[in-house]
Amino acid sequence: MFNFLNAGETKAVIVDRLANQYDQIIKDHNKLEELRSLNYPLINLEDDQKRFDIRMARKDINSRLGIEKIIGGNDLVDIVNLSKILQISQSVCRILYNNQPLGSGFLINGNILMTNNHVISSKEDCENIKAEFFYEIDEEGRILNPVQFRPEPETFFFTSDIQQKPEDEFSGLDFTMVALEELNVKGKKITDIPSLEIDGNAGKITKGGTCIIIQHPNGQPKKTSLNNNSFFSETQDLIMYETDSLSGTSGAPVIALDTCEIVALHQTGVPKMDENKRPLTKSGAVATLDTPDDEIEWVANAGIRISRILELLQKKNFDDPAQNLKKNEILARTQKIKKELKEVVKNQPEISLAEVKNEGQKLKDPVAIIDQQVLNTKKTSDESKKFPFIILAKNSPENFDRLEAELVLNYGRDFSLSLATPVSAREDEEELFVLDISTGGKNPNEFARELLSLEEIIHAEYDSEIYLNMEVTYEDQFKAVESSGSKDFNNEKKFLELYSQSSQYVKGKSKEDYRKWNWEAVNYKGGITDAIGNSVKIVQFDTGYSHHPKNYGSFDLTEDFDFVDNDDNSREEEHRKIFTLADAGHGARTGSIIIGNLYSDAEENGNRGLLNQNDVKLIPYRVAQDVMIIGRQEELAKAVDAAIATGAKVITTSMGLPPTMTTYNLSKKVYERGIIWCCAAGNEVKEVVAPAVHPGTIAVAASNPDDKEWKGSCRGKTVDITAPGMHVYVPKSLKLDSGLFRYGMAYGHGTSYATPHVSSAAVLWLYKNREDLKAYHGYQIVEAFRKSLKDSARTKHSLPPKDFGAGILDVDKLLKSKLPAASGLNNAYDGEDISRVAMEFRTVGESLKMLWNGIMRSIMTGIKAEESLQSEDFEMSDHAKKIVKRNAPLGKAAVESLNDGDGNQSLATFNAIRQKVLHP
Repeated sequence: MFNFLNAGETKAVIVDRLANQYDQIIKDHNKLEELRSLNYPLINLEDDQKRFDIRMARKDINSRLGIEKIIGGNDLVDIVNLSKILQISQSVCRILYNNQPLGSGFLINGNILMTNNHVISSKEDCENIKAEFFYEIDEEGRILNPVQFRPEPETFFFTSDIQQKPEDEFSGLDFTMVALEELNVKGKKITDIPSLEIDGNAGKITKGGTCIIIQHPNGQPKKTSLNNNSFFSETQDLIMYETDSLSGTSGAPVIALDTCEIVALHQTGVPKMDENKRPLTKSGAVATLDTPDDEIEWVANAGIRISRILELLQKKNFDDPAQNLKKNEILARTQKIKKELKEVVKNQPEISLAEVKNEGQKLKDPVAIIDQQVLNTKKTSDESKKFPFIILAKNSPENFDRLEAELVLNYGRDFSLSLATPVSAREDEEELFVLDISTGGKNPNEFARELLSLEEIIHAEYDSEIYLNMEVTYEDQFKAVESSGSKDFNNEKKFLELYSQSSQYVKGKSKEDYRKWNWEAVNYKGGITDAIGNSVKIVQFDTGYSHHPKNYGSFDLTEDFDFVDNDDNSREEEHRKIFTLADAGHGARTGSIIIGNLYSDAEENGNRGLLNQNDVKLIPYRVAQDVMIIGRQEELAKAVDAAIATGAKVITTSMGLPPTMTTYNLSKKVYERGIIWCCAAGNEVKEVVAPAVHPGTIAVAASNPDDKEWKGSCRGKTVDITAPGMHVYVPKSLKLDSGLFRYGMAYGHGTSYATPHVSSAAVLWLYKNREDLKAYHGYQIVEAFRKSLKDSARTKHSLPPKDFGAGILDVDKLLKSKLPAASGLNNAYDGEDISRVAMEFRTVGESLKMLWNGIMRSIMTGIKAEESLQSEDFEMSDHAKKIVKRNAPLGKAAVESLNDGDGNQSLATFNAIRQKVLHP
């Protein structure tokens, strides 16, 4: 708490100041403990009506719901607030003096560091100071790469001495603001560090509200405290709160959890004192200036009010006009919010704080909640719950207006309707729309069929969760990377047992060579060494990226996006796994085949990304909640729209879904814009999955080091090409009992790994032919690649004679091939009747999706098909049940077909229906 060059003197100054308020602080703290023991709302601590009014006005809440939010603020907060706190944390740094940790600080208004005066007391101190950002641990227990900046006090410096000095009107508040250098020694810009804007108005927090401190205690990696954090007492300059802190926390921001506003600059701890106001140790002895902080008995923490700091800044007149300009910039947000709050408070109905406290007692009464009125409300709420639907309709103003009018007439106005791909949507063409609407308590699958009665809708489907086809989880020899049974990385012994005598890529080869057998199998010897960079953008649709050292610096994290959580951080988080069966890091494994580094800090190195030498960065889009499940197809649609908008030339997708009208439409949209979409053919379900099954994509099956089929690979006449997908050497992470991670490599299987080979080849082909391709437009680019890919494929192999496309990928031959004439290329969708296609999907789409989910659950978890089919939130519509019964194997009733123990009958039924929709 007092980490300062002259720590003893600092303690003495702060303790002397707190001594005068100590009795009131203890009184307030006792009241807090009493309220907590009685389970009373902590709003009872508040005694300032004006502050309460402004707190209400900050969110313009003047109803009973608003009161409940204020009262319940210590128990329930919007989940988005946690995301905001994480964003704020990026602005927090630790302050180093001669490279030794001294305190904490945070960045405001672009380049201004704020901390305590007892951390940085003068311009002279700045000579030995550095502000270090991102000194923190990631989800895998690894320290991120910190970034350091030096102060530039000549650009801006304003401090308030810790001691009150009569001759200095700006002394006594203990804060410092100092500019940081714009560019550090490593060329990093301070503007790349997120900064905050502070607000000096009241009402950011009320007593009883939760305070969060983002801090570097004892110079450790960035931390916070989540327990017992209530604001309970105050003085003119300080607020007191329970939040935990240690030495090194001085200068950290104190954040109100409910509003996510900075309320104070953390200064000190409040020690327990005897009757003579002397601080005490935990043993009850009187503390001295030399007593270590961890031996003192602390009762609270104190922070300097942001409002008081900004009041002092307002009074300061700098000689340098540039510093006055910066001062005004720091104060701007306070002025803006002051005007807004004034208007809201003026028009806000009066609510007595006493009434709110009384209301709080009722809300906390466990008996009052359980009454018939609440039960009735819950029932109504269920019936009014909105569900997501994807519909296909003509994108014209007239049709949109008619559709809205029909929905209002039939269901009221409480719905939202918007384009699924607004950036790439074309007027007067059939486009996908997202409809969020209440079903009135009806089964959403039945409601989707009801929507089809509207003339303006061509197709409608309930946008429910769909299981993904990405992982391999059967047979011992296939449990390399994709199962969780392994306790170590190395499954190389099994690999060598299988291939050391039979495979031309393994036999007699060194470890360095056979771990990179896939390069030789696709005949790529690094023929293109140019720096392609982002001139040919490639986007990955997957689970996001993870920080495996094999891929450090190879993902493009300036254009990545998370379409599941709707933020610009596509990093895969291990705790999001839905099933413990699956490893995290699917995006990292598949991505490594494209952009993986030659060397890394991972154990047992080997293999390399085919495009790593070309300085290509893979743009990761997180479109799946997990390796097992995709949340909604709406997220896939948004990803397609974003890829088009960002100028992607190649999309790589190592996941599969059942064919739906949505995947059909998106595949066509990408194809018509000339984007090469390389997709995994799928694993274990025999027939090719979507999007690979659709005409506009490049479908990739998998081979092994013997140039034979990978037995788990899906196959069929829609496969275009085959590439290495069994026993490919890829990154893996192992979580240790300590919670930290080990990083290594292992051999994995799946069409997931075959696909990135073809995606890499597509980037190289586009770059090699970049000038000639300027004469090709839209689908012609995709078809030129498809023809070149097939014509150059290696036909000397041991694959089955059909269903594995034209052969095995041959990169060097592909790059030497002549472009086919544009005039001879046909559109794969020529002759398409969208109404007929939609009719097929509207007839069987729901039964396909439901059967698929049951099959995938049974494959992934080993449970019986009967159990897996019962896991759906809503049962099939009556129409879908009829479709299943009609297509069930001969002699099997619908129920028997669905509940077949090994899932084979369900798979047979699924493929029978699938054939009808894809090949009517």
